[in-house]
Amino acid sequence: MDNIKKLQEFVKSNESLKKENYKEETWNIFEKQLNEANKFLKDVDCEASRKYTELVKVFVNLRLKPNKDLLANLINKK
Repeated sequence: MDNIKKLQEFVKSNESLKKENYKEETWNIFEKQLNEANKFLKDVDCEASRKYTELVKVFVNLRLKPNKDLLANLINKK
């Protein structure tokens, strides 16, 4: 996760660079990598969101094994 955070910070800190300030051949390479990094970050975010949703759904459906002692304790608390 630290590497993703580093990538996010680096991308954000370089979004304001101006193409006209750099040699075209180096800018084109940088811009391609920057676009790929942005796509990667978007995909990671979508995948993390999807996995979280899936995990929550299966967690909600978890059921404990029947346990007479737990049930008796619950009944006896009244």
